[in-house]
Amino acid sequence: MKTLTLLLTMAVALVLLSSPSAARHDAEDDTGDAKTTRPAKHRKEPTTRKKTLLRGMHARMAKVCKMSEQQQEQVAELNTLRRKAVAEFRADNAEKTKALKAEIAEAGKNKDERALKEARVQLRSLYRKQKEIYTQWQSKIMDVLTPEQKSQWGQYQIMLSIRKRFRNAKLTDDQTARIKTACAKFTAGVDLSDKKARREAIKKLDKHIRKEILTDAQREATTRPARKGMARPKDPVKSSKVEKIKAGKVVYDK
Repeated sequence: MKTLTLLLTMAVALVLLSSPSAARHDAEDDTGDAKTTRPAKHRKEPTTRKKTLLRGMHARMAKVCKMSEQQQEQVAELNTLRRKAVAEFRADNAEKTKALKAEIAEAGKNKDERALKEARVQLRSLYRKQKEIYTQWQSKIMDVLTPEQKSQWGQYQIMLSIRKRFRNAKLTDDQTARIKTACAKFTAGVDLSDKKARREAIKKLDKHIRKEILTDAQREATTRPARKGMARPKDPVKSSKVEKIKAGKVVYDK
């Protein structure tokens, strides 16, 4: 019995000596520290992202026109000044805008057409002045671009409009390439920073695409279907009065 117990004790000891924990202890005895046997993990240095100077439309402009860093800095500075100018205008006219909106609501409630018209004219005038501020600064931003970059940006805007118009046609790559070639042809020598000039170029390009590039099926897909049913007849008295109000020809009783 004693012999059997001795043999079992020796077997347990051998198992313990051959276990991983025993191996770690041996390593500690040889080196003094088991941790030094593990290779240290290499930590990547944190990458610092470059601050984006432009966002939204002007970020696309920088990419399309391949603007230099100096140009982007100029546009970013002009954007800051534009936002400041618009914010100052809104702050200076906040009370007036609020009062005019209240007058419009009151005049509409009382069906006072004269007061309604006058308040709307004044409010539109304020909005127009704010838009003029934006347009002035946008013009300064466009002046940062070279003539070639202006042309590139103008053609990009035109192509955006064309893609939207003909999205139902599902243009092929070949058709898109032909449209780009035609766009360059129709816009050659045209000041595309002018909205009216861009609209005119889009009209010419639209006509050319429908006639020369689209298939019959694509033309059908991009043609707006006629409205079903008959239009509701207008009240001749009310319609006449509305037109006179728009033209400012209504004579009010004093």
